[in-house]
Amino acid sequence: MLRFLRNAVIAIAVAALIIGGLLVMSQRVIKGGEKSPQVLSASKTVPSLQALLVQSNSTTKKLLSCSEKGCSVIPAPSSGNQDSFSDGSAWYGYSVHQDKKGNEIVALEKTKADGSVEKISEQNQLVKPRGLTMSSDGTKVAYFLDNIHDNQGLTELWVYDNSQGGAKVVAENLVQKNIATRVRWNASSRVAWFLQDAPSRQFLAVPVQDKAIPTPRFKQVDWDAYSNIADTGVMDVSDDSSLVAFAKQTFFGFSQLVIAEDSGSVTRQSIKGDVVFVRWTENDALFYAVQDGTNLTFWMVNSTGERPVARMNVRLRSVHSSGSADLAAFVADPRPGETHLYVLQISTGLVKDETVIPSFSGDTFVVQANEIQAEQDKAIAGIAGQLQDTELLAFVNDYMKDITSDAQADPERMLVTDSPNTVYLDYTSGGLAEKRILVVIQDAIHPQWKILAHYVPVAGQWKRDQAADNADPKVKRLYEWEDAVSQWILKETY
Repeated sequence: MLRFLRNAVIAIAVAALIIGGLLVMSQRVIKGGEKSPQVLSASKTVPSLQALLVQSNSTTKKLLSCSEKGCSVIPAPSSGNQDSFSDGSAWYGYSVHQDKKGNEIVALEKTKADGSVEKISEQNQLVKPRGLTMSSDGTKVAYFLDNIHDNQGLTELWVYDNSQGGAKVVAENLVQKNIATRVRWNASSRVAWFLQDAPSRQFLAVPVQDKAIPTPRFKQVDWDAYSNIADTGVMDVSDDSSLVAFAKQTFFGFSQLVIAEDSGSVTRQSIKGDVVFVRWTENDALFYAVQDGTNLTFWMVNSTGERPVARMNVRLRSVHSSGSADLAAFVADPRPGETHLYVLQISTGLVKDETVIPSFSGDTFVVQANEIQAEQDKAIAGIAGQLQDTELLAFVNDYMKDITSDAQADPERMLVTDSPNTVYLDYTSGGLAEKRILVVIQDAIHPQWKILAHYVPVAGQWKRDQAADNADPKVKRLYEWEDAVSQWILKETY
């Protein structure tokens, strides 16, 4: 697929070189007679979205939840600040408090909709959390955990996954002073990237499902020249970290689209207008947008060629699209002083005018967009509702001693199973031998649970201490309690 994409882009380049004689790549111009997808004021064909928008200026930052029904402001918690992030229901940010000795302690916290606070990471004698970036899909946050107990200046990149619960390290043995840009996420939220100086400026792409010492990518690109773009500019990385695309302004009325392969090839296209958005799809096609005056055009280039997806007469403010979805949400001004939220269905090119956004003197960005699904009955016999891993972990934290009927119980592991709200819970009592129980959480609002089985270690294996009618469920995910950071850690193997 990569070879086909490269050949398609090169073919465009050769044609432009023959025609223009001077330009390396072609200009994107839509001919007057070319068929273009229609923009709809309303359409049942295009699904509706629930979008999160951030409006900000030098003094104000607010979060809006917008859909076809309009927009409403999501209030920030009293402890929130300008650097906080939200997924629409919970807020993520840092707090500072003092310990018993008067020392300042930094904590990364998640403030839930009900006002309760979950500590994701907290400073201790060994480590201190720093920095915060939310993923494109709103399910993850990345942060650094700095070593503070020695003078080596090392740090690790950690990711907290709200959809699965718990945090894990994804990149280690990094040097704090060498981190040259903020951490950013690709469109699908599967890869994080940043630049480091070691000693030359390098591009590091980190697949968040793995733990590794990341190796430099796209070494043929002069990252000193493109540092600002890697930090805040128009850029995206493919899910396998083999392709990067980014845009830079060149001269008046033109910009340059750069596509680099990790294997060494670099393609540069001269574009009429400004490339304002790029996104790699799961099949390594490139979806991007160009603003030329008041004309906004979305394009798709893949192994079969290049085509316009949709165009309209608006001035773009922001675009958001995940790497797997067929939809893109964007904010644009159809006329001066009026801002709308639009939904683009990429496969058909249809655009839906979703709603008018409240006027604001500042910037407006789309930070999340999710298709609105019909409500489905998720009730499960015997339990109040399906719980996410984060809710299971929080429940165990709150009711560990009650569940085990042991005031000295300390958590060791929690294994999420394929049975709804059912977990294996490993713990110790007073530092003695480990114990295991199988428990189902029946109601998290009005705390209720049932222990299904007790286990004892036999020849290195857990065995039930008595016969039972129910079979052992299969393990799906493992979390271990880490005393050093006082939190649950999602493990890759078990």
